[in-house]
Amino acid sequence: MTVVSRSWSNVVWGFLKLDAASGRFLLDQDKVSTHIDELRLQLDACKSVFDWIQAWNIYGSRFFSTNFGSLANCYSRAHVDSILQTFQRIQESLFPGVSGGVGARLKQMIAERFGVQDVPDGYLYFPLSLGGLGLQNPFVPMFLLRESVLEDPGKVIDDYMTEEAARYRAARAAFESPHDDLDGTNRMNRTVEDLKRDYPDLRNEQFFSYDEYTRYQERTSRALGRAFDEMRREPGPEPLREMEDGVCSGSAWQKLSAQERWVCRQHAKDMVSRFGGLAVVEQGLLPMGMMGMLRQSRFKWQG
Repeated sequence: MTVVSRSWSNVVWGFLKLDAASGRFLLDQDKVSTHIDELRLQLDACKSVFDWIQAWNIYGSRFFSTNFGSLANCYSRAHVDSILQTFQRIQESLFPGVSGGVGARLKQMIAERFGVQDVPDGYLYFPLSLGGLGLQNPFVPMFLLRESVLEDPGKVIDDYMTEEAARYRAARAAFESPHDDLDGTNRMNRTVEDLKRDYPDLRNEQFFSYDEYTRYQERTSRALGRAFDEMRREPGPEPLREMEDGVCSGSAWQKLSAQERWVCRQHAKDMVSRFGGLAVVEQGLLPMGMMGMLRQSRFKWQG
């Protein structure tokens, strides 16, 4: 069991808190609950669908994701699962009795205000550039990265320590062997005078202990440096191929983010059957600049 000293047990960043018992950063669920209440207040105060989506995207998706920390190997795959579970709790708390989370709640709102019952999921989540509402699904980025995050980052350090111990044993064996010199040459081909001249300070000395051997490993060990880099590496999503049917390819596909590509793939069949392609509105007919300006100018935080 990893034990963290008291001086490190109060380390906090965003919603991350260092757990003294496990030595891992865990999500502070009490702090999350406080912000769930605040987000509920903001959503309830929204007067339009656009405002509601804006509040959710900024607070419900981006704010929480940012404060859960960047996904790196050192956190482990279990941390990703914890984030997914927390997003599930956030949506269940905000939308009780609504099966389907934020998307289902938005559909419900559209039906109540405009009488439109059969709104496709793709229309909710597709980006504005394709004529969608641009609702962000916080689960998607986590799912895209989950398999790329190390399941057990501790194994990286365990492997390093095993290899370092093997290197120590090999160096000690070479030092103590009557046949091999420290530089790997054959000691039998050299005279006693050669050895006295080359290593006079090591004559009759014992090989140093493992603790002494590893004392400055943070400064001298390339292997430890590689392990450290692997632990802090932030995995990226696996690239998605262009859609086989050609409904979105080439430059149009390249302009989409990894999350938008995943959303397009997920809802392509339904959207193509309804609209004849992925674009809900023909390109050029939707004033994108005005849409963005309206979103920004109308939206105001409460309190």
